[in-house]
Amino acid sequence: MFSIRKALGLAGVVGLMAVTAAPALAAKTAATAPTASRSVAVATFTNQPGAQSFGSVICPAGATATGGGVFGSSGLQQSVNSSYPFGTAGWAAYMNNTSGSIVASFTVYAVCA
Repeated sequence: MFSIRKALGLAGVVGLMAVTAAPALAAKTAATAPTASRSVAVATFTNQPGAQSFGSVICPAGATATGGGVFGSSGLQQSVNSSYPFGTAGWAAYMNNTSGSIVASFTVYAVCA
């Protein structure tokens, strides 16, 4: 049989757990400022109709690529075949153009630090 005393005891334990966890949760959501400067290297390439095209971009001397990506100009006419780190200081991508007549472009980005 369930009693009021047990219900209040359980509510007290759950409430205590929530109060105890609150400072830890607040600490995890605090933002920290970046400690190193970052830049983005960008290069744009032509993507002919019915073709797969390659493009790459390299970070400035002394910088390392910490991420990157690719963006196509032609919506559903294009698809990303691959996007990946290019050595330690660059980013590369292959873009497909499935259009039969539209010359498109794509831009490769590298986040450099």
